[in-house]
Amino acid sequence: MLLCVEWREKQLLDAVKRLAAPPDEQVAHVHAIGSFPSLDELALEFDDVFRPTGSSPPAGEWADALKRVAATLSAMSGAENADLWTQEALHGPEWAEVREVAREAIARRPS
Repeated sequence: MLLCVEWREKQLLDAVKRLAAPPDEQVAHVHAIGSFPSLDELALEFDDVFRPTGSSPPAGEWADALKRVAATLSAMSGAENADLWTQEALHGPEWAEVREVAREAIARRPS
């Protein structure tokens, strides 16, 4: 069970790091996994490990910071926000906010 928890924590940290990364690294990642031009996978990778069924969520300041990441991404979702999930949008204020809350989450992760 411990290995599963450690794996999940690593996957979660990796997903948050990708959300905190500069636009060119985010584009390179979605190219590498074959989902370009859609950037949805950046949020889906985070969501897949942040909200797994049947496991306990992270706790404390780390959890609060991760919830802010999730809320920021959620505010960008929906068909009415499709324009926020393009390569050009990575340079806009919405993605700057995603990077900021993701960096804050990384800073609040317990060591």
